[in-house]
Amino acid sequence: MNQEISNIETVVFRIEDFMLDFRAQLPLTSLINYLIHTAGIHASRRGFGIHTLHEIGYTWVLSGLAVERVSPTMEPRALHISTWIEEINRLFTLRSFTVTDEHGNLIAKARSRWAAIGIEDRKPCGLDKLEGLTKHCCGNAVDIAAPGRIASPESCLRLEPFCVKYSDLDINRHLTTVKYVERMMDLFEVERYDTYYIRRFEILFLKECLYGEELSVCYEEISPDTYITEIKSVPSEDKRCRAKIIWGKR
Repeated sequence: MNQEISNIETVVFRIEDFMLDFRAQLPLTSLINYLIHTAGIHASRRGFGIHTLHEIGYTWVLSGLAVERVSPTMEPRALHISTWIEEINRLFTLRSFTVTDEHGNLIAKARSRWAAIGIEDRKPCGLDKLEGLTKHCCGNAVDIAAPGRIASPESCLRLEPFCVKYSDLDINRHLTTVKYVERMMDLFEVERYDTYYIRRFEILFLKECLYGEELSVCYEEISPDTYITEIKSVPSEDKRCRAKIIWGKR
């Protein structure tokens, strides 16, 4: 008799020294990579992973993500990441995540929004086409705000140009999530990371960035220790992605 699979997936990742930043902390980019990987494992084990979608001409894309740190330090030797689907509507799924260390201490929470799109036409797919998806919806969310709208910065500072290269691409042949985050984090001087940590990071994806495109990234401080960053094309200034970064004092 087949055992009913749980709606919650927990994956354990071992953290090695080479994965840490200059302060011996786990970088936000690595944490986000692990969150996305855990979401992929959860979906694949329940029959709606990215490779299953590819077989019917669709793929998953991340629409928005919000991550909140519980502690200013991030020094785990192992990460235990749990994820589940909290909500499904016609076009999007909303996921929750909890992140604990090897001692069971909660160190971060996250929520993400995903859409399925056609591989060829890049148009949204109604999620009712994905058989069995709804039975894995839990209906419970972690207690942080979901990713939402982010206003465009009124004035951009520290404009940094870059071009999408081979090493920036993911399985969907567009700029991978972590590359967006890296570009945004590199806008800030290293001294800020000595004194502050990113308490909340929220990112909104507007349009795909493809191989060979010329882009720029900039930021605006909208209140003390709160910044809006934006990536746009050059020279058309077509908006591709925005993030809201809230810093906390260490």
